[in-house]
Amino acid sequence: MAIARRNVRDFGGKNKYVYCRDVQFLPASLNKGQAGNVPTAQYIRIVTQLSILSQFKEYLSQHQPSLYRGAKDASLALQSLLTRRSVQEIVFTRIYRGGGWKAEETASGVGSSLVNTANIRNRLETFLKKYSIQTLLDIPCGDFHWMQHVDVGRTKYIGGEIVRGLVDRNNRLYRSENRSFLHFDILTSRLPEVDAILCRDCLSHLPLQDIVRALENIRTSTAAFLITSTYLECTENQDISMGKFRRINLMREPFFLSAPVETWEDFDGQYADKVLAVWKLTDLPFPAS
Repeated sequence: MAIARRNVRDFGGKNKYVYCRDVQFLPASLNKGQAGNVPTAQYIRIVTQLSILSQFKEYLSQHQPSLYRGAKDASLALQSLLTRRSVQEIVFTRIYRGGGWKAEETASGVGSSLVNTANIRNRLETFLKKYSIQTLLDIPCGDFHWMQHVDVGRTKYIGGEIVRGLVDRNNRLYRSENRSFLHFDILTSRLPEVDAILCRDCLSHLPLQDIVRALENIRTSTAAFLITSTYLECTENQDISMGKFRRINLMREPFFLSAPVETWEDFDGQYADKVLAVWKLTDLPFPAS
């Protein structure tokens, strides 16, 4: 009961109620948004059950990874059914609410810092002018940290994001006559009519089959260009669960994209082979439906 004792403080020495200091561990039915009184026995039972559940999850993840992934996927599917939100929206909203990608400068991670995006900001500005891009879709746009420093000129900017809280925040802070933010799911949403699609640091967080779904959806758009992240020295595309990360190479199995029109060095402080690659949508080996 050590974990329970660390979070329990008696009132009046009677031990009838405890002050719930760590209310984030309580279920929603007991969490009123602030600390409050909960019967001692009930509180200790809840904390103990959560401790046992946490230990069980850790054991499964280490010793029965396939079973753990199956249980996790089933849990997400059930939550998706109950909330009528996609699994991807649930996963990435959790990541955002949990502090994003653990970077002080931006919720989108260290790869989206101003230092690490200096080169791609310059290359993107050149690209917009070179190809006379009238409308750019940036999906996912995250917290719009580095893109706000890109001089897009007269190009209309649309930021697409699956986390509704970020969409609301970005519209409140950055919306203008030539700039808007919309709720988009890259797997299922019908994309707006644009000239180019920027999809940075997105596909590497999706399972393989969902990367294919995303590319198929992008291929159905009216855009002429896709600008997306790929890792040139990655030799094998491994599968992951939604929201995790691994390097991907879009020119290898199972994607087999042709050589890009352009590549922009996009060193994020960790992977030297990371680039933003520009493809013509007509070169994508996915039929438009």
